[in-house]
Amino acid sequence: MVQNEITIAGGGLAGAVAAITAAGHAPGTAVTWLVAESEPLEELSRTGSDQRLITRLCDDPSELLPCFPRGGNDVLPEFYAFGPQQTLEWCQRHALEGLTRENGTLRLAEEAPPLAAQLTALARRVGVNIRTEEKLVAVEAKPQGGFWITVTNERTVQCQRLILAGDPLNTPQAARAAESLGHTVERPVPSLFNFLIDDPLFKNMRAERVKNVLLSLPALGLDTSGPLELHPWGLAGEAVLALSSRAARELVQPQGQALRINWCGPLKVSRLLEERVRLHPRQRLVSEPVAELPDPVWAHLLTASGLDPDRYWGQLKKPELRKLKESLELTELHLTRKKLASPERAICGGVERGEIDFETMASLRSPGLYLAGDIVDVDGFAGGPHRQWHWTSGHAAGLAVCDRTRH
Repeated sequence: MVQNEITIAGGGLAGAVAAITAAGHAPGTAVTWLVAESEPLEELSRTGSDQRLITRLCDDPSELLPCFPRGGNDVLPEFYAFGPQQTLEWCQRHALEGLTRENGTLRLAEEAPPLAAQLTALARRVGVNIRTEEKLVAVEAKPQGGFWITVTNERTVQCQRLILAGDPLNTPQAARAAESLGHTVERPVPSLFNFLIDDPLFKNMRAERVKNVLLSLPALGLDTSGPLELHPWGLAGEAVLALSSRAARELVQPQGQALRINWCGPLKVSRLLEERVRLHPRQRLVSEPVAELPDPVWAHLLTASGLDPDRYWGQLKKPELRKLKESLELTELHLTRKKLASPERAICGGVERGEIDFETMASLRSPGLYLAGDIVDVDGFAGGPHRQWHWTSGHAAGLAVCDRTRH
């Protein structure tokens, strides 16, 4: 039996940050990082993943809140404690090579070693014992405190404190371990995806963007608002991501699901139409879209309303305005399929947030247990926001296992 003081199970970014932080703040402590894959941080090397992205930069962490459709209010205070600015300082303090700012993100320069390689080397440098190809099999709490951990080949590891940081989809053993230690685990399913739709609206469609729509799934009683992107294959954008997060389980099989769009979002449509008639009576309909809608969308709505695009606004009768109002407020489409919005997969599900102290990422069910990253039921948009959650939760857990307060 191998005995460690601190064990981290999970080979992703949250696990790496937790292991490095714990070893750095508790020199001489035996810190072991269990990685199921052949190399640590394989998720950062996945095809299509941004291998050099560190996080999204912002002046105020509250700017990240809209990027977390699930768990945003829980994680926001922790972003103030350790957010993008603190992540930058952490990287500088640990001398990561090639740090650069680009388009609102913190990333590594092309000529610098990839993030996965740098963090793995850093973990070894601070004394982390990295055990690759060691999958978590089972965890049992010891009566006197601490844990027995069974890994690949029935090897047993004993530790005083444990951080679970595994992806519950790729490594369901992490979720089962949390359940065995008293936690409620929501069944994990992929989240944050785009909607593929076969409809005349998208015929010959270029990539277009609408500033603010109201999007709803009437059968599920769910709606959200925000920017919407239109593509030849269907819909994307913040509104779609937020709705797909809330409906991730119900949309495991999305085919045929009705989706409704109010193209004007929170704006009062009748007032917008009245203003067009009053202010632009001699303008053709086609040249004066409502709510700055893209030309292809506006043309489609005029056709759906039975209106000639070359008519003048001042010529429209009340029944015609009523029909146009109905089209603007309710366009119904039907989902064909879905596709993940990014290779950096987000997950709906994991350990219930109410069972975790987010300040320390400590379990409220099992003393000595901490949770970080994707195993927690938090959804963040792919890219910078998702990675920041891994930095923040991994750092909080890594400090807490050392009984250190954050600074």
